[in-house]
Amino acid sequence: MAGEQIDQRDNDGLTALAHALQDGDLVAAKRLLMLGARADAPIGIEQMPVALLPVMEGKIEAVRMMRRSGVDYPKLRFRGTTAIDFAKQTGNSQLLDALGQKAPVL
Repeated sequence: MAGEQIDQRDNDGLTALAHALQDGDLVAAKRLLMLGARADAPIGIEQMPVALLPVMEGKIEAVRMMRRSGVDYPKLRFRGTTAIDFAKQTGNSQLLDALGQKAPVL
């Protein structure tokens, strides 16, 4: 296979998918996923799964795109905590909805 590995990390430990998600470039992110980029690839110093980036940054459309691309957020864990748990900590009902969870009625 010629070329670089699609999940190769740069000096900051980020993959091309991580950069696309951070930049809000959902077209590039979707294309990278279609080309085989792993949504669960560990990134950064903490080795967090790349699919958690839009959850941690509260990027609703990116979370929706990742779900449409097959990311199973309820099963995605980082240090024993699920994406749903992270979203609940933010109190962002739109983020919970994007993750496929209904926000609790207060």
